Amino acid sequence: MGTTPGMDCCKLMAGWMIENGWPDPVAEYRAIYQGPAIARRLILRAGGLLALVGQRMAELGIAPVRRARCAWASGGDR
Repeated sequence: MGTTPGMDCCKLMAGWMIENGWPDPVAEYRAIYQGPAIARRLILRAGGLLALVGQRMAELGIAPVRRARCAWASGGDR
């Protein structure tokens, strides 16, 4: 699988959301989010990637989902 120039995990997620009818969660960042150094600053300023994504999802009215625990991860049946 090749890579798309300028693509990263956040833009990939945003593209999926747009394709599935959700608003663009990185619309306000597209003009300034042009490289890893700037992305790192945005993420750190927000308090981390989970904080940044959580903030943007809340602004779009998308509720958080709790992480599910798998039986195999907690020592249950494999």
